[in-house]
Amino acid sequence: MTNDSNKLLNASERMMQKLASHKVLVWAAALTVGFLIVFLYWLRPVQLPKQCAFVTRGWTQPSDGRSAFRPLVVVKVSKGSILWNDTAVDRGRLEELASQSSALDPAPVIVFEPQPDSGDCETEQEVQGLIDKAASCETSKLCGLGTQEEWKAAPPLKLKNGIE
Repeated sequence: MTNDSNKLLNASERMMQKLASHKVLVWAAALTVGFLIVFLYWLRPVQLPKQCAFVTRGWTQPSDGRSAFRPLVVVKVSKGSILWNDTAVDRGRLEELASQSSALDPAPVIVFEPQPDSGDCETEQEVQGLIDKAASCETSKLCGLGTQEEWKAAPPLKLKNGIE
C-alpha cells in the first residue's frame, strides 16, 4: 500500500470511530430525554374524580349484594341531561318513573351512576335527591349507587332467614 492509501485508511478509521462515539452520545441523549419525559409525567398532579353522590340511608352499593329477581334501572347525568336507561328525561318524568318503579312487582333497583367527569355535582345531588324521595329509598331499599358494570358483577344478595 502506498503512503497516501495508508493516510486515507487511517483517516477513514478515525472518522468511523468518531461517528461511533457520536452515535453513543445521540443514544444516551435520547434515553435521557425519554427518562426525563417519563419522570415528569409521573410527577404531574393527579386529578382525582370529584365524588358528587354518596350512599345515604336506604341506599345500597354493589358490595351489599344484588337480588337475582330484581332488574336494574340505571340513572345518570350526562352533559346536563338526566338519562333513565340511556333515554333522556326531565326532572318531572324522572320522579314519575322512580315512583312507578317502586310499585312494580318485582320492583327494580334504581341504580344512580355518578359520572366522574360530569363536573356538575349540583345536578347529580339534585337527581339523587329526586330519586330518593320519589322511590322512598330509605324504606324501600331499592336504590343503589355505583356503575352498571359493578351492579351486574355484584355478589348475590345476602338473605335474612332465606327471604328476600
